[in-house]
Amino acid sequence: MLLVSSPVWANVARIDSLNNLGNEYIFSNIIDSIELYSNLAEEARGLNYEPGEALALQHLAIALSLNGLFDDSVEAHLLSIRLLQENDMQMELANGFGELGYRLKNHDLDLGKNYMRQGINIAVRNDLKAKLCALYDNFGVIHEMDSQPDSAAYYYNKALDLKYALNDSIGIPFSLFNLAAIHAAAGQYDIADSLLTLSDGYLQETGDEYNNLVKSAHWGDLNFSRGDLEEAEKDYLETLSKPQVQDLSYLVIHCYGQLTQIYEKQNDYARAFASQQRFTSYRDSLDTVETSSRIAELEIEFESEKKDRLLAENQLAIEARSRQLMIMAGLAVLLLAAAATTYRYQLLKRRQIQREMKLREKLKRSEYEQRMADEKLRISRELHDNIGSHMTFLVSSMDNLALMTDEATVKTKLDSISEFGRTTLSELRNTVWAMRHGDGGFPVLKNKLNELKRQCSQAGHVFELDVDGVRDVSGGLSSACMLNLYRIAQEAVQNSMKHSGTKKVIVRLEVVNNKAILSVEDSGQGFVESELSRVSGLDNMKHRCQEVGGQFSLTSNNGGTCVSCQFPLD
Repeated sequence: MLLVSSPVWANVARIDSLNNLGNEYIFSNIIDSIELYSNLAEEARGLNYEPGEALALQHLAIALSLNGLFDDSVEAHLLSIRLLQENDMQMELANGFGELGYRLKNHDLDLGKNYMRQGINIAVRNDLKAKLCALYDNFGVIHEMDSQPDSAAYYYNKALDLKYALNDSIGIPFSLFNLAAIHAAAGQYDIADSLLTLSDGYLQETGDEYNNLVKSAHWGDLNFSRGDLEEAEKDYLETLSKPQVQDLSYLVIHCYGQLTQIYEKQNDYARAFASQQRFTSYRDSLDTVETSSRIAELEIEFESEKKDRLLAENQLAIEARSRQLMIMAGLAVLLLAAAATTYRYQLLKRRQIQREMKLREKLKRSEYEQRMADEKLRISRELHDNIGSHMTFLVSSMDNLALMTDEATVKTKLDSISEFGRTTLSELRNTVWAMRHGDGGFPVLKNKLNELKRQCSQAGHVFELDVDGVRDVSGGLSSACMLNLYRIAQEAVQNSMKHSGTKKVIVRLEVVNNKAILSVEDSGQGFVESELSRVSGLDNMKHRCQEVGGQFSLTSNNGGTCVSCQFPLD
């Protein structure tokens, strides 16, 4: 006898009251029932009130099954049966065995029959007529699944007779549904129709939402069996349109499966495919790969505990605690090791990143200094080789003037020196221009080529400049590179004007496949290889092109001459 204080008795009374809500409440409130009876079982366990816990687990198992949570449902049933056996609760035990057997029907039909028989035997021994109604109905369903329609009809009729005797207006429609399905399968559509019509009267009287949903689906099955596909479609869609059906996963699966067949028969393959997708989605959410093995594990566990329950429970509890302690200790060690390893790794990684950043900074600084040195060297060479040689020539020429006495010769020489000085000044300006516009890119070079075009045009030459090929390109040229390219163009233009015999010259600047191409061509008389010596500055142009990393080419024939420098862009 359980001796408890008044507040505890109040809680026990509340647990009993909620357990007495029955299946009608569960069928109408499936999701709420899962939460309610899960909390109720935990509360009863905390009070050590095993009868209340057993009933709460039994109700929880039914709600879980209706919601499609099969594995959880079987586990709750087995836990409930253990407690019912220990407390000798025969009526509830009969119901527990029956419900478990019914839930197993889709996964292990023979095992489901075995549990159903145990439940029926207990109910018969204890004359539990109300329980036998549900047990006979469910046992009929299992026989129908086992292709035994006569046996199924036998148990459906036994359940119906008991319900009439007990005036069970809520349970009667369920038996009528089952019998209608048997007659429909046998092609006896009039009998099935009359049975479903008879169930309508009871449903209007009770207003039972669950049976109303099931009735719509049964009407759909009947219409489908007798080939009335349009009416069957309406019935299934009516069932699916009701919000409560979402809690009955098995009913949703059935309706979508039937709709798929209907649409296939109607050659409406788009809707058939959509229904099949929904059918598969709901079915896959219920079926798991581990279901069969899970049933076997639960069955073995249940049978072994019936033989030696107390010893096994104590042993399992000790082993579980030991395993938990070992696992917790192992996890703690692993977590500490992982934390230490992670900390060390992050520390080393931060140091490595810092070292890499310093090295990159040094490398960038070194590269920058090297570029500056190279640039200074190129500019100094340019000044020395070009401007320096010009200045040397000017000084030498001035010295020679002092030795000349003929005024006409002196005047001619002075004019020549003056022209040479202007050329030197122009070269110096070009060098200063390149230094001032370092890294100015193609736009600056295009402006300088336009200046060369104006100079040639003033001298009476036809100069065409095509720079559209670099319209959208900016940057990418150092000061030395710009100066070299300009000098190549200048030298080539001057050669063309002196030797080609034509006054028309075309200068093109373009970018193709990340390569820049500068070309100078004319349509003059050209020259042969033996005349290369008269082409002024050829080696100098070639050297300047190679200095910027490019490839120099010169082609000439009686159709004209083309000088080209092609170099990659960084």
